[in-house]
Amino acid sequence: MSSEDMSVAASVKVAVRLRPMSERENRGNTVPVVNGSSERNEVTLIKGVGQHQQRKTYNFDAVYTSFSTQSEVFQTVEPLVADVMSGFEATV
Repeated sequence: MSSEDMSVAASVKVAVRLRPMSERENRGNTVPVVNGSSERNEVTLIKGVGQHQQRKTYNFDAVYTSFSTQSEVFQTVEPLVADVMSGFEATV
């Protein structure tokens, strides 16, 4: 690879989308074990109950909660679609 080829830097961005609770989970009064914040771009995993509860928070480039719409998700990847149409490689 020439130094000219190496000057083009690729970047990786990671997004996560949390699904809504299913009807079965809602009927069974299941407590969610994952919470997300689109504003802070973080996801919190919750293990255990009561005093034995442990929380671990992870940050991402983008977080889509169960309240996010398909349109919001697409707005994020739309520029990648345009890049692919221009001949660049991209993965979603």
